[in-house]
Amino acid sequence: MESEQRQRWSKSRASLRDAKAATKAGRLDDAFACYTQAHDLGDDNVRCHARGHLGRARIEIRQGKIRAASIDTFWATTAVLVSTIRRMLGRRGAGIANRLPTT
Repeated sequence: MESEQRQRWSKSRASLRDAKAATKAGRLDDAFACYTQAHDLGDDNVRCHARGHLGRARIEIRQGKIRAASIDTFWATTAVLVSTIRRMLGRRGAGIANRLPTT
């Protein structure tokens, strides 16, 4: 498990580097996609999670999407708590709540 986790985090950091390069080149759609991928791969890593949200927020501000940028900024501020809980519970993805069993 640990090596799979480290591989994901490494890929997440690579996506963050790609996003930074795409932003500098003015390819905002590509950069946004890279930040999203970095977030998705590293949602149980505090730095990858927060940097993914903050990168998306910077692009959203440049595009005039202030509401979306404020939402991403909010989630970036909760990354310390959310990522830690996800890692402790071994859950990743859309939310950390338990799924209700189907009957």
